[in-house]
Amino acid sequence: RGTVEDTFRAYSGSRPDMGGKEFVKLCKDTHLVDGVLTTTDVDLIFAKVVPRGQRRIDFQQLNCALQLIADKKGVTAAEVNRAVAASAGPVLKCTKADAVRFHDDKSQYTGVHLHGGPNTGSKTASVQERDSHGWFSSLRTDSKEDTLPDMVMRHLGEQRSNSPPQSKGGLAVRS
Repeated sequence: RGTVEDTFRAYSGSRPDMGGKEFVKLCKDTHLVDGVLTTTDVDLIFAKVVPRGQRRIDFQQLNCALQLIADKKGVTAAEVNRAVAASAGPVLKCTKADAVRFHDDKSQYTGVHLHGGPNTGSKTASVQERDSHGWFSSLRTDSKEDTLPDMVMRHLGEQRSNSPPQSKGGLAVRS
């Protein structure tokens, strides 16, 4: 069991102040929101205590807001403070993923994943692969074995030398 200030720090995280969303969560988690006090009322109380032009409240403004909550609920400020101080921090409510048979049960794995998944080894080609295929410019840095680009350039050069010049508006243009 802590203090109101401990609860304020728990809900504001690492910041020295608290936003409206955190304030509403604090009120819901400490069971201050009920039939008498709604989340709309909590938002309106937050809007009353937040300084004009700002969106967050500090600890002193939280105490003013708790006093307004006590007035709205018709209880003493000490009772509201006691409820807030008893909080252990934000209550995290989330859904748990359902079990997925093909993902979770490794006995259901097939193909390459049955043996541990695809090989994600080195991104460079082995010497044997380079010798058999000839060209791997994106996989290796040395360019002395790049036979495919040389072949393509020779082929393009032969095509250019064999094609007749084309005329565009009186000017001879080679493609």
